[in-house]
Amino acid sequence: MPSQELPIEELTIGMFITKLDVSWLKTPFFKHSMLIENEMQIETLKNSGAKIVTIDPEKSITKQNTDEVGTVVNFNKKSLRPTLLR
Repeated sequence: MPSQELPIEELTIGMFITKLDVSWLKTPFFKHSMLIENEMQIETLKNSGAKIVTIDPEKSITKQNTDEVGTVVNFNKKSLRPTLLR
C-alpha cells in the first residue's frame, strides 16, 4: 500500500509518519519518521505548525495489532517479540 497524505487532524495513535509539511528542525523530534504513540506527540506536531502528514499504512499499527483490551502492541521485526507501547 502506498504512502498516504492526510490532514494533521486525522492523525491518530498507531500511525507511522514518514514525512511532514514542515521542517523537522521546527519540531522537537529527533527522527524523520516515527510511530505515533500518544496524543502528546500529535499536539506537539500541531503546535509545530504541521498541517499535512504522510503516513506509511504498512508500518502503522492497526486494530489487528492490539490485544483484547486495546493495548497497542509494537512488533519488533528483528526479534519478532511484541513490545507494549505506553
